[in-house]
Amino acid sequence: MTGMTAGALQFGLSVLVWGVFVRTVYVWDVTWTINWVSHLWGYRNFETQGNDRNNWFIALLAHGEGWHNNHHAFPRSAAQGLRWWEFDPSYALIVLLSKAGWPARS
Repeated sequence: MTGMTAGALQFGLSVLVWGVFVRTVYVWDVTWTINWVSHLWGYRNFETQGNDRNNWFIALLAHGEGWHNNHHAFPRSAAQGLRWWEFDPSYALIVLLSKAGWPARS
């Protein structure tokens, strides 16, 4: 029994720090980076009211969320990458889960 409580406490704190705090800060940073960079640099497929742009680097980091101009043009679309070269792993996962029988939102 010696050391088991200390080891469990260390493991629990590690999960708390990495699984909650670090993950949350990472998600916030990626979200803010998408909204900052994708309004400054990139290309536009569609004319929209804002200064939103598609940015391939952010799309790679954020699993397809960097196709920001596409998102502003079609805000309700699950697919962000609309051109053949716009890699969109988030939408690919949605399609894969749908084909596996995952229930659709009603």
